[in-house]
Amino acid sequence: MWKCTQCAEGNGESSWDCWKCGRARRRDPRIRLNWVTRWGLTEGCEEQGRITSLGTGGCFVQTDREVARGRAVYVLLELPSARVLQGEVRYYMERVGFGVGFGGLSDENRDDLRTLVEDFGSAAGEGEG
Repeated sequence: MWKCTQCAEGNGESSWDCWKCGRARRRDPRIRLNWVTRWGLTEGCEEQGRITSLGTGGCFVQTDREVARGRAVYVLLELPSARVLQGEVRYYMERVGFGVGFGGLSDENRDDLRTLVEDFGSAAGEGEG
């Protein structure tokens, strides 16, 4: 359950927009992807998964592996060169995957993510999402 920061209305965990005022839950635009990637509980990124959504604030990793909310995770991204970004699990969906919020990104990583999201969003005709 989350509360809308605009109207304080409660919303179900699976809802991305406030049903009352329409305010988006995410602060940053996301693009839809289908990238095979490596991720893990260490910088070694020992697990395999798929990034299905990516933005400057985080991503969604599709995997069967269970990961606890609040756990630190590492995700390997090509931005344009391979980089391991640290984030925190914001939510977990059983047998589907988990959402990661990136924290403490360098200016370079944030700029590369922003460029990637803008380029892919423009190419796919997406943007806010």
